[in-house]
Amino acid sequence: MIRPLPKRCGALRIATDYIAAELGAQIGGDLYAAVHTGGATRVIIGDVRGKGLPAIKDTALLLGAFHGSVYRNLSLPRMAMHLGNAMCWSWVKAADHNLEALECFVTVLLLDFPDNIERVETISCGHPPPLLLHKHDVSALDARSPGLPLGITTPSEDQYAVDTFSFEAGDVLLLYTDGVIETACPRGSFYPLAMRIAAWDGTGGPEHLVRYVHEDLLAHAHGRLGDDAALLAIQRVS
Repeated sequence: MIRPLPKRCGALRIATDYIAAELGAQIGGDLYAAVHTGGATRVIIGDVRGKGLPAIKDTALLLGAFHGSVYRNLSLPRMAMHLGNAMCWSWVKAADHNLEALECFVTVLLLDFPDNIERVETISCGHPPPLLLHKHDVSALDARSPGLPLGITTPSEDQYAVDTFSFEAGDVLLLYTDGVIETACPRGSFYPLAMRIAAWDGTGGPEHLVRYVHEDLLAHAHGRLGDDAALLAIQRVS
């Protein structure tokens, strides 16, 4: 259901990793996708509330809506609105048979990477901020005015503010779901993602970064996660 992402997409190198909390499972409520179109690469990462078949259905619906919005060349705010409307419509229809559907929501981060401009534009819908690795520094790209997760309210375009950040050749952006930063060790402390990637040696590009975080996260949790975790590392190439 989650299409494998290309290792190269426009001006970007991309690497992904998905760690399912359920033994034997390959997909849950975490999702990501990337599409290159019109001189830019559009990326989504998200986390659907809940588990099991309902979460998988919501994941499929959201990914379909994302791909449709990319090919329609919607702006980031209109894309967020389109995704929110698609999810709200689905949950309202599902509530005819299951009132719990009205309590569903999904956190989403939308990103736009122009091919020829060293920047990234983002919209956050309640999702954890990406981490930027610029030379030897790690910083969180916090949204100035993050929107609510999709499904909390009926969406309107003025709910979603676009943030623009510098993203230079050689920089790496790490996207993740809350299953990463909410993974606890047996003593109860959460995984310190920013601190741990600051200790990464920087070699090998995005593929090595996601492998490094994968192994380090499992070591922190002593081999078992309490929630699904998704990672997406993106590097701009010259």
